[in-house]
Amino acid sequence: MLSNNNSPRLMLMNSSAKATTIYGRAILGLLIGGAMFLVGCNSHPSGEISNSPPKLSIGSDQGDNNPATQSGNQAPPNSSTASTGQADNPHAKLDPELEALINQVEDNVKAWQEGKAYDFAPVASKICQRLDAKLDEPNVQLSADAAQVFVMAGEYDSARSVYTALEKAAKDVQPSPLAQMALEIAHGGLTRLNLLNTAPTIKGTVLGGEKFDWNQYRGKVVLIDFWATWCPHCVEELPDVKQVYDKYHDQGFDVVGISLDDDKQKLTDFLTQKKLPWVTLFDDDPAKQGWDGAAMTKPFAIEALPTMLLIDRAGKIVSISARGEELPQQVEKLLAEKR
Repeated sequence: MLSNNNSPRLMLMNSSAKATTIYGRAILGLLIGGAMFLVGCNSHPSGEISNSPPKLSIGSDQGDNNPATQSGNQAPPNSSTASTGQADNPHAKLDPELEALINQVEDNVKAWQEGKAYDFAPVASKICQRLDAKLDEPNVQLSADAAQVFVMAGEYDSARSVYTALEKAAKDVQPSPLAQMALEIAHGGLTRLNLLNTAPTIKGTVLGGEKFDWNQYRGKVVLIDFWATWCPHCVEELPDVKQVYDKYHDQGFDVVGISLDDDKQKLTDFLTQKKLPWVTLFDDDPAKQGWDGAAMTKPFAIEALPTMLLIDRAGKIVSISARGEELPQQVEKLLAEKR
């Protein structure tokens, strides 16, 4: 999954223009490397795309009050200064409790991937307890990554509990860069979760300049796909989306692509080559392109690609993680429901 280079989550995961190192167990290698790596990759602040999960900077000293490390380890622009603190010590270890919690998340992720029984709720509860006890960088990182895994698995209640606990923990401490970052992560996560069961009005401009008419999709099951041609996993997923489209379009299923590209010609050439049958939103105005300008990215708090929202016949969002094998199953179920 590609992340917005300016998103709090990615800022938290990097200390400079290069990914930093976590000594001991690699949290992101377990949480994101397991579940999230299956559906995406990450971008570095330099803009380079990596097929490997980024690494985190966490040491054994979780009481670090250094503002430089609390700020999320994001170096100032044009700075090559590495983070300070325990991350510089190759012998640093994670505490046993955090180690055990990571193992529990990993076990549940593995069970989820294999189609076996899993239960993220107890893990979410323990993460909330850690946040209630202390807001520090390891807990913020773990919360952000675990909550995103919960969302991907469709465990929205578990994700909401973690984001809510993260928000409370950030508000209960003295203002700091880390607390502000935690608030932004929590706000983005809760904003996306709060989209569920709402009936949005999708606005934008169709590639070519025509105003998009959301009313034409009334009564249909619709997939809103936030993507870009420069996002490898977005492109990889398109054939699966097209397969679902071809199978269910005549029954009332449709797709609306929202491109975060900033190169119109590249996007046009791509769509011509791939012959995607659904509409794509893209505005010629540079201010309405990319992460900060493309249609609906702000109200939907889009921070990573691809992001797919599934809307039922009543016009309400029923899923914010409709991807992979889940997509055709959900579409078929929604189409079978009475209007």
